[in-house]
Amino acid sequence: VQLNEAKDGLTFESVRGVKSAAASPPTVLIVDDNRDFLRLLALDLGQAAQWVVTTGQSVVEAEHASSIVQLDFALLDFILPDGTGLELGAKLQKRWPAIHVAIMTGGELSANEEYECRGFGFDIVNKPFLPQQIVGLFQERGIKMISRVSA
Repeated sequence: VQLNEAKDGLTFESVRGVKSAAASPPTVLIVDDNRDFLRLLALDLGQAAQWVVTTGQSVVEAEHASSIVQLDFALLDFILPDGTGLELGAKLQKRWPAIHVAIMTGGELSANEEYECRGFGFDIVNKPFLPQQIVGLFQERGIKMISRVSA
């Protein structure tokens, strides 16, 4: 919003790709083949930060979810039944260039796998972790929590 040249009114300019302060909460995709872990993590992150959380247990489910909603962040298990989080993250990054991806792993990545993750700009999160650590990671990457309003 700017003052017009005659200084007697306002002009509005739309900026593509920039979310307004009143924009909807960030959308986070979590993909893990462990259903119980996935449910718990989605519930914890949804409550902790009031983000929109969508989940999947496979690459196919994640690709379907990413075709329905715009994603801000993806938290992907490295080993999935039908691929890897690394491959999925690369696909998501092509579709949503501004997405931030973190790869979860319960084991050690090889030097090559870690190099590939870093090459894409993906964070690596070692399991086990606390949901608060993920909230902190999201915030470091510019994804904000929605303030809770008390009644």
